Amino acid sequence: MPEREGVVPAWQDVPPEAKLSLATLRRTTMELRLPVAVLSYGWAAKRHPDPTGALLRRLKPVLERMAHCCEHGWSPLFPDQRPAAFGIVWDFMSLPQRGYTTGYVPDEYGDDGKVVKSNDDRTPYQLARFGSGLKGINVWYGSVYTTTLLCDWAMPANAENAAPIDKRGWCIFEKALSSVRKHGACCLALGQLADGATGHWAHLEMACQAGRAPPLAPDAFEAMLRKGTAREVAVPGTGFRFTNGKDATAICIPQYREGFLRLMRRRGMLA
Repeated sequence: MPEREGVVPAWQDVPPEAKLSLATLRRTTMELRLPVAVLSYGWAAKRHPDPTGALLRRLKPVLERMAHCCEHGWSPLFPDQRPAAFGIVWDFMSLPQRGYTTGYVPDEYGDDGKVVKSNDDRTPYQLARFGSGLKGINVWYGSVYTTTLLCDWAMPANAENAAPIDKRGWCIFEKALSSVRKHGACCLALGQLADGATGHWAHLEMACQAGRAPPLAPDAFEAMLRKGTAREVAVPGTGFRFTNGKDATAICIPQYREGFLRLMRRRGMLA
């Protein structure tokens, strides 16, 4: 989409040809691996996660590897293992976003600082789709054979929110959930990829394996998240940051518990 000048669109503006259908995904010839990657990254600004296209430029070699995988196979040893397509779950493009249907209008607040009128422009269908996607987000990060891409590069110098991903509550949730049962080659720290590196997707996996942290029990995860957010309130910059304070208690903590219990019921070994 050259008219976008290297800046990704919100879900409402993603063209049909960029969407991966379930029927196409089922035509893959991969063994075990699901050719879908889910991003874990920090939003650079409140209204748009990558307003200057800096993240997209860093991701370009990874996206090129995805296309290469579809044409030449997962690795040189198995050229016939080629997926029909390779999808990416990028929250901004995968879920309906506020302010991109009819336009952004700020909420109205009362004297007590509470919202008295929400001016969310999303349609009922879009809100339902967003809620459904958010409710099941633990499935993507927890899935054993779906790849989590940890975008652990430094934030752009001009970022509205310059906090690194290890200080962001959502990124901490995503990495912790990706450490429960995920295959070791399916959690990749992209900061380890050398500039200009090329090759098969298997080469990317070998270069960027993040290493498995011990699975964190739900109570321990909750305690860690609550302590981190409390530190941030007491001394900004020292703890874990959420744009919406309710995300920790209403979404991340219960979603982690749900995902952990579901995944630990599976048979097998940690790989």
